Amino acid sequence: MKFRNLTQNEIEQLNARSYPNYPEYMLLDLPGAEPKGFYRGASEEELHIEEAAVWQQFILDHYLPPDTSKLLLLHQCSWAKPYDMSATLEPVVKICNRFDFVHRVIVSNVGLVPSELQMNPVFCSYDWIPPDGRESTRVRVKFFELYAERLDRYLSTFSDGYYGILAIAARQQGSKLGITVKIAEQYGLPVFSVPDQTGWDKALKTTVRDPGNRIRHPVILEQLEAKLIEIQHTLRNIGLD
Repeated sequence: MKFRNLTQNEIEQLNARSYPNYPEYMLLDLPGAEPKGFYRGASEEELHIEEAAVWQQFILDHYLPPDTSKLLLLHQCSWAKPYDMSATLEPVVKICNRFDFVHRVIVSNVGLVPSELQMNPVFCSYDWIPPDGRESTRVRVKFFELYAERLDRYLSTFSDGYYGILAIAARQQGSKLGITVKIAEQYGLPVFSVPDQTGWDKALKTTVRDPGNRIRHPVILEQLEAKLIEIQHTLRNIGLD
């Protein structure tokens, strides 16, 4: 893992190391970022967890995406942690791992989480669980506002390293997709998305206990793979593969 704006001594103090038996994930001893407990809820308080804010600032100040990153792929988090090992996201991860140019960043109430950092304790120490199964309108609005702010800050730092953005996102009105498109335009980045409207309509017809599980619907996975193949061809044609 590479860092910027850090001295060699500061880098050594971070004690960067791979997660045991999973070299694709990195652990860091980041001061102030150890969770003080387990967070469970879906309120404005859970949008501003102090340790998560420390991580977000560190990412903006010192983190560097992997050298192979050409496409920023944004997708939801999962109820089960770690994200990549959840039944919700495991099939998505398998598809994305076939494409070296993909850099997955997980969208969560704790922030934007580069996939290679997700094993750090704070990202495994919370459940976003609305008390009645749905977020309140106020909390939903606050989350979208915070997502827009976080994405804007992330792209202001890293947009030059990406060819574009692929969002796996719901298609209904009020989803994160519209926010993503609006902010990406400011940085000249094209936004691709899956599923298309037809695919989303098919996914909606499937009854699921957790709406988040629609991300693994066969039609969404099929469209994800097809879109990544299409982008792969484009990157090769313009010499960015």
